[in-house]
Order: sequence, then structure tokens, then C-alpha cells
Amino acid sequence: SGGAMPVPRVLVTGASGRIGGAVRRHLGGSHDLRALNRRALAGIPCHQADIADLDAIQPAFAGVETVVHLAAEVGSPGFDELLRANVIGTYNVFEAARRAGVRRVVYASSGATVSGWERETPYRELAAGRHTEVAGWRRITHEMPPRPSGVYGCSKIWGEALGRYYADAHGLSVICLRIGHVT
Repeated sequence: SGGAMPVPRVLVTGASGRIGGAVRRHLGGSHDLRALNRRALAGIPCHQADIADLDAIQPAFAGVETVVHLAAEVGSPGFDELLRANVIGTYNVFEAARRAGVRRVVYASSGATVSGWERETPYRELAAGRHTEVAGWRRITHEMPPRPSGVYGCSKIWGEALGRYYADAHGLSVICLRIGHVT
């Protein structure tokens, strides 16, 4: 009989956010959690750096099996902020993971990648809570074309496409989750 199975080491980017807090509560007891965050966090080993700086974040990925990438600019910041965090930063997270031999990246995308569908029937009526006006509808799935509601949604589509590329080109296991959205 061997020893106990090693506890998987998971790096969470953006661990101080609302979803990051939920991930910490859910995985904290069963995983060796680490954080990559701009500010320190109590109760979790934290590498402080901005994801827009690849050299600065690279050490956080050492020995990590899975990365949960939550760090992002959300809402309606200016384009420069979206570019820095959601485009450059997301590329840096995937690239740092690849360089460190990380096996899996879980990428938090957004419903904002498809919320533009709410401009058309039947989704407009459903979003407004007028369900009785709609006889039936096709669920919005990952197989439908993206239809972002703004530049934020566009920046999250970039991350989904980048995840597909890193899976295909580098064999990284990538899971993209579309989490909520703001309309």
C-alpha cells in the first residue's frame, strides 16, 4: 500500500473576486489552493502580480496541475483595461501554464459572449420575463455563433478561442465555462 494520494495543486487567478471566493470555499478542503492576485489574500498562499506581466506571473505556475482563470476586467471599463486584463492577461495565463507544464486550464468566460441574442425574438421576450409570449425556443448553447453584447463579451470570446488553440496546438486540457452576464 502506497501513501495517500497527493492533493492536486490548483492556482486560482482573480481569487479575491466573488467567484474566486466561491471556488476557494468549494475546493479549499480537497485541493492545495494557490492564488495569483494583485493583492494579498488571507488564508491562501498568494503570488502577487498583474496577469498582464508574463515574467511576473510565471513563478506562480510552478508545480501547478490545474489553473482556474477568473481574473478579468468586468462590466464596462475602457478598452485599454479590457485589452490589458482580458486579452493580454488571458494570453499570459495560457502561455505561463503551457511553459510550466500545467495539465488543465479552466477558463471563466461569460454569458456576455452570447447575450447579443437577447436583441431578437424569442430571446428578447424571455430576457424580459415575457415567457407566455413565446411558444418554444432553441436553447443558446456553445454550438451557436457567439454574439457579444459589447466589447467585454468580445474580449471573453478571445479567451475561448485562445483556449481552443492551446488545446489543439499544445495538448492542454481546457474547459471554458460561460458564467452569468450583465446586459
